[in-house]
Amino acid sequence: MQGNNKRKEYSEKKSLQSRTRATQDEYEEKRHIATKICRNKKKHWLNNRIKEIEEAHRRNETRKFYKDIKMFKTTEQARTLLLCKDDKRKILTKKQQVLERWKHYFNEALNRELTPEHMNSEHEAENLNEEVEIPPPTYNEVSDISKS
Repeated sequence: MQGNNKRKEYSEKKSLQSRTRATQDEYEEKRHIATKICRNKKKHWLNNRIKEIEEAHRRNETRKFYKDIKMFKTTEQARTLLLCKDDKRKILTKKQQVLERWKHYFNEALNRELTPEHMNSEHEAENLNEEVEIPPPTYNEVSDISKS
């Protein structure tokens, strides 16, 4: 699956760089294949979980049986909230890993130094905290814009 995912990403980048019918079709095909593989893997996982639950029921492991059944009651949204990708685009599923990733992300985003690369000009960096009062547009400005 990893190889198909890389091929799909490559096709996506290619289709974004050169928007031709052929690259779009290639990307759509790769995306379709990746989706199909994911669907089959999910189906396979679900069948295995059902077999495990049936086994627990046959062995009279009541606690395990009800615990596993309870897992199916959770909504799809609740389970997907605990997913995110790390710096290397690997999917994190454990709650602690996800929380650490968000902590790292916001720490970087909120504590980085603003450099001229991030600003259009040095003047903009100096005036970052100053509020600039912009006068309302004049009648002529509005009419010129509406004519074009």
